Amino acid sequence: MEEDILPNQYKNIVTLFSKSKDELQYPRITIETRTGLDIVFSFWFNGKGNEVVSVKGRSGDYQVDYGQIHNGNWYKKNNPNKKIIALVDILNSNPGKLIRESSEIEGKCCFCRKELTDEHSTNVGFGRTCAENWGLLRIWKKE
Repeated sequence: MEEDILPNQYKNIVTLFSKSKDELQYPRITIETRTGLDIVFSFWFNGKGNEVVSVKGRSGDYQVDYGQIHNGNWYKKNNPNKKIIALVDILNSNPGKLIRESSEIEGKCCFCRKELTDEHSTNVGFGRTCAENWGLLRIWKKE
C-alpha cells in the first residue's frame, strides 16, 4: 500500500540509473551505513515500460521495502525514518558525497561491491569501470 508520494523531486536518481542501463543488466547501488542497515537501490522497468528505482533496506536476512521512485516521484512504503529519507535526498542531490562516505565504511564500491584497491578509487568511492558504466567518468577524473 502506498503511504506517501513525494512530488517530482527524485528525478536525478532515475537519471543516474538511466545512464547505466546500456552497460549493466541489473544496475544496483548499495549504500552502507554505520548502523548496519544497507540501503539498496535497484533499477528495473515496470509492466508499463516506466523506469523504476526500488528503495530497500537490508540488514542480514532482514529486508524492508521503502517504495519505488518513478517519474521523479517517490512512492513511499513502510514509513522510512528521517535518516533513510536523508540518504535518498543526498543520493538525489549529491551522489558523489554519499558514494564516498559509503565506500569509506567497508572499502567497497557501492555499484559492483568489489573491494577498492587503488588510492584514487578509494578516495572517489568507485573505480574507473563503474565510472564508465554509470556515466560518472568526469567526476572520477576530477576527484
